[in-house]
Amino acid sequence: FFRMSDKAALLVIPSTEVVPHVEAIIIPAVKDHFAQIVVGYDFSTFEPVLAKYDRFVIACGMFVPNLKEIIVDIIDKSPKAKPVWIHSFSAGVDHLLTEAVKNCGAPVTNAKGCFSQSLAEYALFGCMYFDKELTRLQANRAAAKWERYLMGELTFQTMGIIGYGDIGQTTGKLAKAFQMEVLAYRRTATAVTNDGVAEMCPGEEGLDRLLRTSDFIVASMPGTPGTYHFINRERIAKMKPTAVFVNVGRGTCVDEAALYDALNNKRIRGAVLDVFEKEPLASDSPLWGLDNILMSPHNADNTPTYYPSTAKKFVRLATECFVSGKPFGDLVDLEQGY
Repeated sequence: FFRMSDKAALLVIPSTEVVPHVEAIIIPAVKDHFAQIVVGYDFSTFEPVLAKYDRFVIACGMFVPNLKEIIVDIIDKSPKAKPVWIHSFSAGVDHLLTEAVKNCGAPVTNAKGCFSQSLAEYALFGCMYFDKELTRLQANRAAAKWERYLMGELTFQTMGIIGYGDIGQTTGKLAKAFQMEVLAYRRTATAVTNDGVAEMCPGEEGLDRLLRTSDFIVASMPGTPGTYHFINRERIAKMKPTAVFVNVGRGTCVDEAALYDALNNKRIRGAVLDVFEKEPLASDSPLWGLDNILMSPHNADNTPTYYPSTAKKFVRLATECFVSGKPFGDLVDLEQGY
């Protein structure tokens, strides 16, 4: 990594939710560390700055229309400045997986860790939604019906986590607090995590065991070419009839048609989905009509603390690493996609 000799320009492309925190947290904290800070959503807004300075930094949100095209234009059409750092306000970097970003030489960082707790809480909520039969309780309340029944408990049940990164590990810790057994699978053979929480299930044999024995299967994988439809018809078929599938990773990791078929035919107990193959979910999607599914609109991490947290992480990386020339501790691997 290099030590900055001249200040770089900071180009911010924020999603709507991030804008107030860019203004309240980021700009006041880093304005003296950058030559100029520009917020915008098209190349023409940034072009004068790119012609004026030698270096630039991009900080971008995720839910920005045409974000990939904007970033590619900035990198490819810049008349003078070169990219020296790219940061994503989200953990997912789907919007950065372009040849322009991969080949520009700039280190890429993300908001890893800023929302793991909220997604882990949602995953456990989804498990309890089915285990406590929340819909049954609500129906009985509406009908003024007093019905005692045998209520489930998470204790001693098994949670299998597919994608044991920061989100998966945080989910595992919460599951362990409920005295659940935790199994975990990571696609990268060398990424073995001995955290005292999960029993790792390496390879296809380990994944097969996880799918067949888990009461709750939580997917927390990034959206990459290697994870596309990772949860496919064959793997769904291995799940127990009483299993509940939870996805807090990326919707593209799941073959949605195969999952619908399994749910519709009651081949698994249910599903908890915060993410979908195509977002927003179409109003004519058959998923809306299922009675054994809990859905949210990619909303589980949309909490009061998330956006301030991701803004503060950028400030920390800017002041502690970028400006001082120290290496970033946790770079995104653009080939792996996370």
